[in-house]
Amino acid sequence: MADEKELTIEESFQKLDQIIEQMQSQDLSLEDTFRLYKQGVSLVEGCNQKIDKIQCDIQLLAGAASGE
Repeated sequence: MADEKELTIEESFQKLDQIIEQMQSQDLSLEDTFRLYKQGVSLVEGCNQKIDKIQCDIQLLAGAASGE
């Protein structure tokens, strides 16, 4: 899902919370449940990619600051 790639991590978490609430509070068809599940997985993958990039950036900055 291209939209999730452009969300901030915080926005992705908010959207994940909404998906969880929908899945817990509504009688959904199997198709709707699966659609929401796929959307949630996509959001989590996007967050993981962003967090990995931030970790790499921090390591680069820390290495530059220590003279490596």
